Amino acid sequence: MRKAIAICFVLLFGAPAFSQVEYVSRFEIESDYFDPHFEMVRYGENLVAFRTLAKRAFSVDRIFQYIILDPELTTEKGLIELPVQPGY
Repeated sequence: MRKAIAICFVLLFGAPAFSQVEYVSRFEIESDYFDPHFEMVRYGENLVAFRTLAKRAFSVDRIFQYIILDPELTTEKGLIELPVQPGY
């Protein structure tokens, strides 16, 4: 009986702890407090995240940022930034 309780305990609490250890080497982006969130879309097995960010508050100059992530949340190219033309 004690073995069954121990096995249940390990299964209930061990799996979430292991899943957190899997994503230790993920790609992270530094951001300010009021920066807009990234919109995320699945693309095949990968994940594409993108957002439009103003360089300064109330500025017309904006940047389109996107990143392509694999299932382990790592990337080969990193964060890619493109300027947004006025009027878009």
